[in-house]
Amino acid sequence: MRRRVVKAVVIVGMPLIAACSLLFQLDGPGAGPADAAPPLDAGDAANDVADATPPPGCPLVHWPARPAADDPGGADVDLTFALQTVELGFGDAGPAPGFDLDGLCTCPDAPACAGTGLMCDRDGGVDNGGGDLLTSLSGFGKVIDQARANEIIAIGHASLLFVLHKYNGTQNDPQVELALFISDGTPVNDAGFHPPARFDGTDVWTLNRSSVAGQQGPPFLPVYVDPVAYVARGVLVAHVDFPLTVSGAFNLTVKLQGGVLAARVTSDGGLGRLGEGVIAGRWATVDALAALAEFDDPFVDGGKLCKGSLTYAAIKPRICGAPDITADAAGDRTGAACDAFSMGVGFTAVQALAGPLGPVVDASSPCGPNYKDECSN
Repeated sequence: MRRRVVKAVVIVGMPLIAACSLLFQLDGPGAGPADAAPPLDAGDAANDVADATPPPGCPLVHWPARPAADDPGGADVDLTFALQTVELGFGDAGPAPGFDLDGLCTCPDAPACAGTGLMCDRDGGVDNGGGDLLTSLSGFGKVIDQARANEIIAIGHASLLFVLHKYNGTQNDPQVELALFISDGTPVNDAGFHPPARFDGTDVWTLNRSSVAGQQGPPFLPVYVDPVAYVARGVLVAHVDFPLTVSGAFNLTVKLQGGVLAARVTSDGGLGRLGEGVIAGRWATVDALAALAEFDDPFVDGGKLCKGSLTYAAIKPRICGAPDITADAAGDRTGAACDAFSMGVGFTAVQALAGPLGPVVDASSPCGPNYKDECSN
């Protein structure tokens, strides 16, 4: 059961599942997490979405369900992790990072929504239909570039921080808090450069102001937070909506809805790590059209891909004709029109330190304030 896919490459940040209920001072790494549990696979990963029933012969790849109770003997710790690597998938080669999002294994199952063509899932029903779209956009520059994304992290230019709060340090904790902060990189040194990451627990990463409520602190209040995340069988699970920034020739923002994050919490010689990480979600076509504004129009000197551009007019039908899922999960399997792309990216992260606020950045669209377009227009 396969779909051609590509992963959104990262350097990321995230909009939220719940109001900002998390207020705490970011500080040192603290105690390490529990030992690793056996690795996840399609067989042991029970989804906490009750109506997702695997079809015969296609065990769906999901995240673990919330545990019923704490493991005994744990003591609450706070842990901060920063991205170390991201994993992308290209074409039909290799396993696709991601999850089944719609409760189906499309091919042989029918699609979850009404679209313009049949798109088969990857093995395990993994949904990642945004790959074809990002591949087609690569004609405007190497948008999808795993090596470049990992280089940007390693040289200290950008990252994402995962702040795990109120974790009992065991294999099972039915409620923890996970906050996410975009990072503008390591603090610039006296020579004007970002120190490269050491990935040894001592790296300090700045906090992008867009991910800090009120854009001030410390203490820092996160904009992007799941106050009811959990750890099950050693796997951290959080449900959040968030924008991934795809780093390549351009910074392409992929705003995920219905987002889920899962990663195994481990300790390596006292150094906390997140491994086997997956971030998945839905990218609405309206947001995909708006994201084109970051691309240069190859036929207009100094132009961008905005409404009114002949190049944009040629690309828009390709985007509007290719979605594979509904933006709202409530529309799955109801006959609703496909209006989003499923997405997935793999990652690892290592314990780190949260630093000061980063610089003020202009986040306005190159196509103007409140820029928006829709497939129905």
